[in-house]
Amino acid sequence: MFLIVSDGRRFVERWRSLLRTGSGTCDHTETRSSLKDALDLAEYERPQLGVIDLACKGSEVFAADGDLAKLARRVRLLLVRPEFSTADEIAALSHGVVGCCSESLSALELGRIVDVVLKGGVWISRHALPEMLGFLRKAA
Repeated sequence: MFLIVSDGRRFVERWRSLLRTGSGTCDHTETRSSLKDALDLAEYERPQLGVIDLACKGSEVFAADGDLAKLARRVRLLLVRPEFSTADEIAALSHGVVGCCSESLSALELGRIVDVVLKGGVWISRHALPEMLGFLRKAA
């Protein structure tokens, strides 16, 4: 099962179609309109992947004790928004999110990202990679 979190009809339809046709094909997709509702679902279900629409959410969504961080402990999450700052991408990854991507990417590019995260990988933009490597060096 896949989980899509968005209150936007176009977003949900695009991702339903993409998840249905990708290599991680799954016939069952659940949709929720809020992180809180998604977290409630994750209490009794274990989606393979959650795709979260962050188009209208600010940086506060990346709080360490917020619903996004709690959901990331239960479900592999891919975050989607028009653009990510490097700081927001690093914050999301540090809370357990497995990928961040722009909603303007083509279906082919989004499909590649989904393939990577479904196979256990982490997706990071080339802009955030140097900062993430520096962060990891400091942590080590």
